[in-house]
Amino acid sequence: MVKVWDDRLKRLAGMVPQDFIKWLLPDARLVRPVSLELKTLTRTVSTDILFEVRLHGKKALVHIEFQRRATSKMAQRVWEYNVLATLAHHCPVYSFVIYLVPGGEIPEAPLVWGVPECELVHIFRYTNIKLWELPIEVLKRTGLKGVRPLCLMAKDGARREVAKEIFKDVQDNKEVLGLAFSLASMVLTSEADQQWLEGE
Repeated sequence: MVKVWDDRLKRLAGMVPQDFIKWLLPDARLVRPVSLELKTLTRTVSTDILFEVRLHGKKALVHIEFQRRATSKMAQRVWEYNVLATLAHHCPVYSFVIYLVPGGEIPEAPLVWGVPECELVHIFRYTNIKLWELPIEVLKRTGLKGVRPLCLMAKDGARREVAKEIFKDVQDNKEVLGLAFSLASMVLTSEADQQWLEGE
């Protein structure tokens, strides 16, 4: 089930990349998606989303990880992806972890490596977004249709009236509308809600 959440949100970001970029890093402009595969000496790892952007005229990457629930090693994983992407693309990489539902202990930024009595070796800054803490109005105010389906997972978002408003807002983009319906079916789980969705 976790993979289903992941896959749907990766598809959404892939359909409307500029909307996600504008939401997460407003001064950046999308250039292109880049390969999600990053190689170490012994293995290949895959990120959820990597976009090349122009940020104040310079090349950068936006790295997004969708995480259904917190894991204790998430900060280290994102740091590894960030370092590998930086080495592969020779530019700054801005990492965002978007948590979908509450549960577990979320490692807060920055990730710090070093012995307390000595100077720090690494300080890795990244951004955590906990959707369930985010007021719906914050997402709506962006005016970005591509991020509107995320309102279903925002604070007080798992409601029919929210879903109905989203469906109306994105009806001109059939792919985004389809994914909005799919996400609604994952958060509106009562039998009555499921019947209502079938009738929409």
